[in-house]
Amino acid sequence: MSQHAGLSPERCAAFSLDQQVLMIANEMNRAAKLMAPADRERLRSAYERILQLADLTVQVAGRAASDGSCSAGATSWPASTSRLPPILPPTPRPCAPFSA
Repeated sequence: MSQHAGLSPERCAAFSLDQQVLMIANEMNRAAKLMAPADRERLRSAYERILQLADLTVQVAGRAASDGSCSAGATSWPASTSRLPPILPPTPRPCAPFSA
């Protein structure tokens, strides 16, 4: 039985983003404890709950962003990240000769 089966987008929106993320993390913690072969079905249910909660969180965040109820900074990357240099692979350097 899913603990979050009755959690509608409207009810989910009543929780802060922090609380929504904590609900997802709580389900992930429960799933991490279900690694025995006998717990396979319970593990699958836990993964389903995680995905349901993540989906609801994204729906609610998207709705809040489209109706203007959230600040732009809460739903998008900070402008400062656009000024970061691209991540480049390390430049190969010749090995220095071994000296004693």
